[in-house]
Amino acid sequence: MPILLAVIAAPATGVAQRLPGRFHGARVMPSDSARAFQPSYWFEGALIGSAVLGTTGFFIAAGLCGMGDGEDNCHSAAFAGAGAGVAVGAAMGALVGGLLQAKRPRPMKGRPLRAAVIGALVGVLWSEGFVCHTLSSGCGSEEPAFGISSAAIGALTGWLLAQ
Repeated sequence: MPILLAVIAAPATGVAQRLPGRFHGARVMPSDSARAFQPSYWFEGALIGSAVLGTTGFFIAAGLCGMGDGEDNCHSAAFAGAGAGVAVGAAMGALVGGLLQAKRPRPMKGRPLRAAVIGALVGVLWSEGFVCHTLSSGCGSEEPAFGISSAAIGALTGWLLAQ
């Protein structure tokens, strides 16, 4: 009852709650006034990140499977680890690459040597610098193969990216 009395006694407050006419209805922005995104390295980062972390996932899954209960068929576990590494690496690489602004879209296109060197350096820094020395207690007998393969996959991905 008090609410009904308030609505009848003070109808002017409802008018004050209305939006002005310029805010009614949703309007679609014309394409020329839509925000243009700045070019970045998100695509390059996604490809190189997926390659490097895919290699990491492969080596970690194969190593953990080899330490298990003596199962000889570790191929499926290694490839599952590679698939997980590719997914995580693509997401992380796209986020990091998206933070770096480029002068033009697809900035590495037509520069295969530069892209291959960047991919190889990312592979070496990730495998030998971060995984080997930070996450483990130093390099063992299998880490050089891991470092070389991460660098090779990173370089190959960078080279293919620039084509």
